[in-house]
Amino acid sequence: MNKFRQLRIAALLFTIVFLISSVPISGYGKESTQSAIGITEGSSDMDVEEYGASPNDETQEELVLSEVVSRREENVKHFDLGHGRFQAVAYGNAVHRKDENGVWQDIDNRLYPAKDRADLYATADGRTTISAYSHSSKALITLRENGYVIALAPVFTQTAEKLKAASAVEIQNHKENKIDSDRTLSIKDAAEASNTTTVRYADVFSSVDVEYLLSGNDIKENIIVNDAQNEYTYSFALAVVNLTPELKPTGEIVLSDSSTGTEEYWIPAPYMYDANGEVSYDASYELSGAKGAYILRVVAEKKWINSDDRAFPVVIDPTIKKTILYDTYISSAAPTTNYGTSSELWISSGKISFLKQEMPTLPDGCEFHAAKLYVYYYYYDKVTDGSLTAGAYQVLHSWSESGTSGLTWNMASPSTNTYISSTRLSAGPFSGSRGAYANSPKTVSFDVTSAAEAWYEGTSPNYGIALKYEGGTNSSVILKSCEAGSLYRAYYIITYTEPEIVSGVYKIKNAANGLYLDVDNGGATAGTRVQQWSTATEANKRNQLFKITFVQTYDTNTKLNYYTIRPMTNSALGLETALSGSRNATISTMSVNDSWAELTGNQLWAISKDGSYYTLKNGMPSANSYLTAPASATNGEAVYTADSAGTTSQWILEPYTGEALNGVRKLSGALNLITGEELTYQICMYSSAVGVNGPVRYSVKNT
Repeated sequence: MNKFRQLRIAALLFTIVFLISSVPISGYGKESTQSAIGITEGSSDMDVEEYGASPNDETQEELVLSEVVSRREENVKHFDLGHGRFQAVAYGNAVHRKDENGVWQDIDNRLYPAKDRADLYATADGRTTISAYSHSSKALITLRENGYVIALAPVFTQTAEKLKAASAVEIQNHKENKIDSDRTLSIKDAAEASNTTTVRYADVFSSVDVEYLLSGNDIKENIIVNDAQNEYTYSFALAVVNLTPELKPTGEIVLSDSSTGTEEYWIPAPYMYDANGEVSYDASYELSGAKGAYILRVVAEKKWINSDDRAFPVVIDPTIKKTILYDTYISSAAPTTNYGTSSELWISSGKISFLKQEMPTLPDGCEFHAAKLYVYYYYYDKVTDGSLTAGAYQVLHSWSESGTSGLTWNMASPSTNTYISSTRLSAGPFSGSRGAYANSPKTVSFDVTSAAEAWYEGTSPNYGIALKYEGGTNSSVILKSCEAGSLYRAYYIITYTEPEIVSGVYKIKNAANGLYLDVDNGGATAGTRVQQWSTATEANKRNQLFKITFVQTYDTNTKLNYYTIRPMTNSALGLETALSGSRNATISTMSVNDSWAELTGNQLWAISKDGSYYTLKNGMPSANSYLTAPASATNGEAVYTADSAGTTSQWILEPYTGEALNGVRKLSGALNLITGEELTYQICMYSSAVGVNGPVRYSVKNT
């Protein structure tokens, strides 16, 4: 490298580092009310089967009432199917990102003109910014989050490239993620997580476009070579803050926290493919530099690109990603080779694919029902018929996707059951007549219920699923790996049921006489009687509101679901009755923690559905203690427990739908003191938030 070129690259790196260190994030991402030039709104080029089921799959018939937003995880959405049934979709990539308040929001990768910056576009949260022009002193793309910064800019080594006129960026924004409450959607349609925005700069290098796909939390860079050339080396200035990149012997680049060494981002080894879907791994990285300023070179083998068999354009594909799904395959023909960085997963008589990701979190009290794994597959375009059948098997041993300990054929020893169970979970057909090719992959599902059930019950660790060849007229099939991009990653759909009672605040109405459970005179002290009373005129009248919280399912044949029932006059107390003698209901002192170990039997209530109504039984399964109202409809009469459940032991639970209730109230304490008197001031708190029951603590600071 000559001295002039060294100085120019150093100056460019300094400029990028200065820019990404000094521009505030708050200056970005203010959504424009008008579409900017070069931005296309609301359409999507994604395959229609994205995150969906194959046309003949029964899950396509499931209809969604709504998304349960409160149950979101980074890569999980939960959907209410009605009648106590729910499905959780665990995507192979992030679909949610936390906002400034720590709440999961749908990822929005749409780009709009940055506030007060005509030369930049940005996402609404400021995570990603892009340059408005290809030839600029600024980075083409910059990522900022959690104190980290990654920026990339092309390095022009030829005079013609340096003097080339800048091209304006073309932006294809994804459509808004929104479930229309007026429409009935299948789980396939409701689960479509559209968050891929495409950014393209034309002719950045000679006959080469540069494209970025913002998908989930990943940034996929496509170097699009439109014509044959003498060499295929493309240099980028890579500027980072609080990260240290390292080129691994396996070809990928890991970006680790500069202080802790924790791996935060990963750039898989590059690969390339042509217009016919032919794939080559004859591409590599070169990395040089230090202290936040680096040169990243992408080098592609010209022999493969310039072959007479090649169809242009050829795409060279590096990606900056955060890993959620892990996958690889093993081959008997290369028993010591690890394929963890491959964009393909193969299934054949001598190749087995492995996939692993965490299962969705199921709410307390919910019962797991079923699990299906969906994978995207394709054939080379020569295959137009036939089929291959693969079996899904539970993996029994921990494994690594790549690196020096990456899984290999010899390590997995498929002839034994050390790594792979000998019991097939289910089989799936990979049809060759569905037009499943690299640019139009199709889905196949596998029932993995028994494996997932063991994972949820904790009887077996989640080491993932192996897909093995079982037979068929086609000898092999290819799956899309996570390295192929986030559009076609494998995903799970988990079906579960929840108890009829969801933890929350309710009014409790007797089905026989129409009166409501009521705390006498709105009392907030232990021993206050619970009575029946006509409905309060105010919806937020706290003496008729009770917080019902799930505690545990008692593991008997009946599987009773136990709850605490706390008055909204004082969340530290709970509804209870004696199990013998006088059995009138009162509110009494109990642990503020809704924990089985900290509660006694008469502080726990088994709530069960009885036709259209509920029964509330106090105590353990052997106790006969049903909450019962008097036969008369007289206000103020005591509510009690009876040995058997009659018509006056049937209750209707009416969910409270008003604003959140939070506050404190005085229990006792003098309002005036004379000299020498000591004040004892007792207070209590109430909260409609599940799990928030006290205690109340006050502190005094002498200023």
